[in-house]
Amino acid sequence: RKFTSAYNVSVDTPKDWVWDSEAIRDVKVEFAKMMQVLNTDGKIRLLNTGPDPSEGYARIRLSILSEVQPSQEETRDVTEDELALLKEATSKDFARLPMFKVDMESVAVTQTRIDTVYWGYRISYTRSGIKSPVRVEQYFVPFSNRAVVLTLSYELANKKKFAPIMLRVLSSLDLDDESLWPAIK
Repeated sequence: RKFTSAYNVSVDTPKDWVWDSEAIRDVKVEFAKMMQVLNTDGKIRLLNTGPDPSEGYARIRLSILSEVQPSQEETRDVTEDELALLKEATSKDFARLPMFKVDMESVAVTQTRIDTVYWGYRISYTRSGIKSPVRVEQYFVPFSNRAVVLTLSYELANKKKFAPIMLRVLSSLDLDDESLWPAIK
């Protein structure tokens, strides 16, 4: 089932996964702010979906960050030293999370390409979960004034079931219409 946002960013999701309503996404944003888990300023949540909880934990989240981001050229030309600094900063943020414990040895920050067109960053790590550890992969695709963020996560205990789904979701990410990335005034 294809999800297409007002930003013309689309992604395919499993047809039987339930998409959170806007009201539910708003409640989750307020909860995250209250728990001070993450900075939600400038973040527009487009999609939050997963399977029925009886099938195990997995989530697909799609967001827009509206704060100023690096350009595609800066992302393309990122150096190994800059990636190491980004990993260090990310690891410090993870260490402060009150709800989850992140396995710091699992944190990786790499450069990636989306649909062989757009440059981005992939931040991957393993964190604690309710039943078993959770693998998380976040794809940040920055433009000059905002970024698309696709977060894919699943319980490692269900890797055989969910990892192929997440690969299909990632390969379906469509960001083709650059006119939908206007400059912020």
